[in-house]
Amino acid sequence: MSFLPSTRAARGAVGSLDRYRAQLLSGDKTAFAVESLLKARGIGRGTSVRRGTVSCVSACTAWPVRSGARFERLWPLLAELHPDGPMTDAVIRGLWTVDSGWGNGASRSRRIGELLLIGGQGLHHEIRRKWR
Repeated sequence: MSFLPSTRAARGAVGSLDRYRAQLLSGDKTAFAVESLLKARGIGRGTSVRRGTVSCVSACTAWPVRSGARFERLWPLLAELHPDGPMTDAVIRGLWTVDSGWGNGASRSRRIGELLLIGGQGLHHEIRRKWR
């Protein structure tokens, strides 16, 4: 009798965190850029949603591929929105979406100020409430 799982039992879906770790091990430039942004803000990565972590690494690695400069511009705002709570995929995707229509100048600054008042957890709650 073998105590190792059968090949069939050992198969399963690969989670986004495991894919991200594999990207880091393979030398993926996007994964390394995201990792440096996380470390610069003292944010860890993990499978559970808790303070100071990102559990949605798939969103973090998908957006820089589309526009690395835009992601780097939004990253400080994302980190500022989440000083005491976890970053969530819904907030990252939502911020990415609304940023495209903000424009520049005073209007953009006002909108960012409003988001900061609500905070990351408040935004997450509102996004979930609106899309139930």
